[in-house]
Amino acid sequence: MRLTTKSRYGLRILLDIAAHEGEGMVRAKDITRRLGLTIKYVESLARLLAGTGYVRGCRGANGGYCLGVEPEAVSIGRVIRHLEGGLDMAECVARPEACLNAPVCPTRLVWVRAAQALARELDGLTLNDLLNLGSGVQGACPFPEPPTASRSVCPGGEGLTPSPACSFPL
Repeated sequence: MRLTTKSRYGLRILLDIAAHEGEGMVRAKDITRRLGLTIKYVESLARLLAGTGYVRGCRGANGGYCLGVEPEAVSIGRVIRHLEGGLDMAECVARPEACLNAPVCPTRLVWVRAAQALARELDGLTLNDLLNLGSGVQGACPFPEPPTASRSVCPGGEGLTPSPACSFPL
């Protein structure tokens, strides 16, 4: 299975938002500058990520993005499933009826087990795990130390106080 740029950059955008939201709402143009992506692609992926509830956005002069939940609650497996449409390596894994040979095919078992192993690994990781990993690994993405103080305000976020600066949800 080869992940598309949606997953690879979607995770990097999530990491960037988590690493910088202590400075206030994270603006798309700042993400663009740090990650080398176009503004349209950042906005497109942020809208997709908002579908998971993990990202919230606001328009306007003081707008930008923030996490909708704590980094510990962001499942990497769920993010990738959402962005990729699943984790299956072959169509017959999720839809055995799509292949006439599925009931007797010895290779289907390989794809089923591989998909299960991948799901186990990705579901066992959170955004917080990646933030902590990135802060201490030589050559890792250039994120600042993970936030230890309370997170910034995010409009409508779980357990967070709405920001008066954000009046137009995405």
